Amino acid sequence: MTTTDPDTPVPAEPKVGARSESHFRSLLKAVSWRCVGTLDTFIVSFAVLNITGAVGGGIGHAARISGGIAAVEVVTKIILYYLHERAWARVGFGRPRPMSLEESAAENVP
Repeated sequence: MTTTDPDTPVPAEPKVGARSESHFRSLLKAVSWRCVGTLDTFIVSFAVLNITGAVGGGIGHAARISGGIAAVEVVTKIILYYLHERAWARVGFGRPRPMSLEESAAENVP
């Protein structure tokens, strides 16, 4: 924000960087993401096992089932991670509060 009046304070640029989120917010995001990922693993495994009718059958059978689960999870976890991040982008908790013009002006006064 620029002005032609030299007596009007100019707000400081917003600070951007690694400290833009609190550690507690990051921890909550990690825990909530892990819960989403674990639920996804359960649902995908359950669906694959029910669709294939797999109940035992040796190492080769287990490898095919595991491969199917892994292949599906690669796609679903990418989609879920994207949606998870977009949801957290809407949550203000743990982010620094933007400075008001008065606070910014007070910070710039010597």
